[in-house]
Amino acid sequence: MASPPPDPRRLGGTSGDLGVPKHFAYADAGIEQYWIVDLDAPVSMITYRLVDGDYENFGEHSGNVELEVAGTSVVLDLDALAGDGVQKL
Repeated sequence: MASPPPDPRRLGGTSGDLGVPKHFAYADAGIEQYWIVDLDAPVSMITYRLVDGDYENFGEHSGNVELEVAGTSVVLDLDALAGDGVQKL
């Protein structure tokens, strides 16, 4: 039997020293959106929206992205995040 694909909501680091995945801590705090940005070329971003206490994927983006955050339109230039002088951790 094949293994199920990994749950993308389990990506990312942990919150503090508790070993709790960040998205669980963010959902518990009521944070409405969770974004994962991949700075490797081409820069991309997966966006999640909190629905009924859990995050659901609501888009995969590259280039210029326009999102609504707290009722305000926000435009992000993802390519600029990996420009010259940007330090990756």
